[in-house]
Amino acid sequence: RRLNPPEELSYTAYVTDAERHLLGSVTLRDLVLADPEDRIGDIMNREVISVSTDDDQEKVAQIIQKYDLLAVPVVDREGRLVGAVTVDDAIDIIEAEATEDIHRLAAIRTTEDEYLHAPFFRRIKNRFIWLAVLLVLGTVTSFVIQGFSEVIQTIVALSFFIPMLIDTGGNVGSQSTTVMVRGLAIGELEGRALWKVVLSETIIGGILGVLLGGIGVLRVLFLRESPMIGLIVGCSIFAIVFISNLIGVFLPVLFKKMRLDPAIAATPVITTIVDIVGVIIYFRIAQIFLRL
Repeated sequence: RRLNPPEELSYTAYVTDAERHLLGSVTLRDLVLADPEDRIGDIMNREVISVSTDDDQEKVAQIIQKYDLLAVPVVDREGRLVGAVTVDDAIDIIEAEATEDIHRLAAIRTTEDEYLHAPFFRRIKNRFIWLAVLLVLGTVTSFVIQGFSEVIQTIVALSFFIPMLIDTGGNVGSQSTTVMVRGLAIGELEGRALWKVVLSETIIGGILGVLLGGIGVLRVLFLRESPMIGLIVGCSIFAIVFISNLIGVFLPVLFKKMRLDPAIAATPVITTIVDIVGVIIYFRIAQIFLRL
């Protein structure tokens, strides 16, 4: 009665010693049903789940979600109780983190303001900076193509299939990146689970490469181009799809290891990287087949 806790904290009481060290928790039900002579130490749960003041708020929200808690106690480095995070707080955290990840998936700088309340020119600035960086990186593709001008001059028809190849690689990379970013964001990909997914995605990339490469060969033959071009395009699609899938898998993991948000590696960034890599792969394979 004296503390008048919020509704989310009214079902559980946290037990501490004289120095506020967290010892356990006891539910209102246990208190009501316990014998009046019982001591708190006898009925409390000593294996209480808690979080540290140094923990990231997203991790706290994940713990509340994982264990279906109404609240989780917060302790400092000495194990002293300093407060609690409720399920309502967790919902707000999850919403904020999801919004931040969605912005980064689209290469938009995050803002604390809601969209309708954010200043107009700030919204332009948040989108312009990343787009300008990606525009500059995108020009690298044109320089790469110029570097393989000898190959294009040998068989001009090779240039017709560049958009198809880099679009395919970009789509594959974006798909795998999205899967990894989601898994890392909700804490699914930890330890062995991470490497299990990496192995699975590697196999998937190889299978997709074979299937899409076959479609690429059929498309070339349908346009009545030479079988040599079909072979070059088919092998290139396989290599681009396989490598793009690996890039999409490992880039978010790398960012996570570097303590960066994996969402930064999402769609626009991965597409730009895959475009450059895809063009290099395509013309290198063409050089091998044409013996240039």
